Amino acid sequence: MALMLYDWVYGISQIAAVVLSCIAGIIALSIFKDARKQELLRAWKPMVAALVLFAVEELLGLFRTFDVYGTAALSWLPSGLVKFLTVSATHIVPFFILLFLIAALITQINIKRGWVA
Repeated sequence: MALMLYDWVYGISQIAAVVLSCIAGIIALSIFKDARKQELLRAWKPMVAALVLFAVEELLGLFRTFDVYGTAALSWLPSGLVKFLTVSATHIVPFFILLFLIAALITQINIKRGWVA
């Protein structure tokens, strides 16, 4: 199956999103070191996990766009694992991203209220 121009542009934009999310993850990891020292930055701990999962989500979306799941590149994997990867790209990983974002938000609200423990 030949890829159309739209597919290439969409795939290149997803590659750019993966690179930018990795850069954001590196920046967040540098802030994560400070979050261990300061109680007011405690909300960054779940936020870093959400950023890492977002990078994984973008990578899985990139694989789906370029149809890596259907090629011989993943033929050595069991078919059940390939199906799990396609399902996790649309359901499981975004669930955990949202879960970590909500945890970061609740933590930040509690810090703002002065409930730092």
